[in-house]
Amino acid sequence: SLPPQVTEALSSYVKKGAAVLCSAKVPARDQAFLNLLGLGSVGPETEAYGAYFRCPDEKVVPVGDSCLKCSLSTASPLFPVMPAQKFGPPEVCYVQEECTESFGMYLNEFGGGRAIFIPWKAGSLYYSEGYDIWFEFMKGVLTRYAGACGIGVDLSPMVEVTLGRSGDSTLVCLVNGSGHFGNSFFSPVTIRDAVVEIPWQGDFSMKSLVCKDNCSGELINGKLRITVKELGFFEEIVIDK
Repeated sequence: SLPPQVTEALSSYVKKGAAVLCSAKVPARDQAFLNLLGLGSVGPETEAYGAYFRCPDEKVVPVGDSCLKCSLSTASPLFPVMPAQKFGPPEVCYVQEECTESFGMYLNEFGGGRAIFIPWKAGSLYYSEGYDIWFEFMKGVLTRYAGACGIGVDLSPMVEVTLGRSGDSTLVCLVNGSGHFGNSFFSPVTIRDAVVEIPWQGDFSMKSLVCKDNCSGELINGKLRITVKELGFFEEIVIDK
């Protein structure tokens, strides 16, 4: 169980308009934390191998080996989980669309924010299996329900972007993972004209720290479009007003 002051801080954080996202396992006997998620109870874990649900864009998302059943207090259940599907020749296999008692996600909105609970192991599945369906699902959760916004503009999914602050400066770091293969890492493929956009108002100056004069920027409709001319292993951009 979490210390009461931690749960209180998280609740206050959500009330102010933020989002909290939990997945897979939560302290099932910590009722204060379950209240944050809008749940009456969590568990037991039920076998779900072969079960799936459909996202808003109709993509089919498998839930892996197991899924937690939850009872509701104030949360809204989303994405009904369909039962495990048959595996075999098409003459004996057909899609079973009737819902089970499990859901792919629970959403609890209160104050100005929301708490999100995913009762299955989305991160573990993506780590072990590598299929991008779980990556796309989590990206959709973050952008559709958690208030995040994407900043990559036609950017390769092999580029990881980190946005942060240091004092009065805004930092944009791009890491090129194209050389990553299994447990090995080779020289990455150089990416030219990598573009990201961040919200921005007013004047700006920027510099690249890894390769000199490796970036440019322009303001377009309240966003600063940053172009990295050549991205090798990584690049760090420092932006000041």
